[in-house]
Amino acid sequence: MNVKDYDIPIPEGDMLEIIFAKQRELMNRYHAIEEQNVGHAIPYGEDGYGPYCGALDVDDRASQLRFKDFAWRITEELTEATLAIEDRTHYEEELIDALHFSVELLILCGFQSSDFAEAQGDTLEVLFNKPMKKFTLTTRVYSVIEKLGEAMNRLKLKPWKTSAMLTDREAFIRSIFEFFELLIDLLKASGFTARSATAMYLNKHAVNQFRQSSAY
Repeated sequence: MNVKDYDIPIPEGDMLEIIFAKQRELMNRYHAIEEQNVGHAIPYGEDGYGPYCGALDVDDRASQLRFKDFAWRITEELTEATLAIEDRTHYEEELIDALHFSVELLILCGFQSSDFAEAQGDTLEVLFNKPMKKFTLTTRVYSVIEKLGEAMNRLKLKPWKTSAMLTDREAFIRSIFEFFELLIDLLKASGFTARSATAMYLNKHAVNQFRQSSAY
């Protein structure tokens, strides 16, 4: 079962909010599965979307490890993309997997889709219409990872340290924001439009739902 097995129509509404809403559906089920698989509780913040869909405490040690876990998942997906760069479908699907984990990281950091809206119109269209610098695809991938690493480096509660250092929240959020904008640039440079990225996201969302229901 893969993205080619689905052709999910894009619902009416802001496409970035649609992606955020769909990711909340997945994370609310996947986090429970992960908790069962790892054998201990994982940090989560409860909100109106479900018990696993709220923002985490940026100054909590376990929550910082959770952020860094997702940063590594994103890095792995982007690496899989570059390793498959000659296989167009595989490359694009790995980028969309990175988008899945990236949106989930944004949710865990407390972002709403509206935080990226700067003008009238669909939020994702606005992001895709921003001008971007000319780089090779692999350079763009590294730029995304570097900015993500910068954000994670702002989290100072290392497991091996007994001292507690508060996070510069404003700098952390700014780095996460800039990371997501660079990811959008990578998607755009790879040939995606706001609509085609949303369409493939929804198809992969359906694949993930199938995997959840079939205990994949």
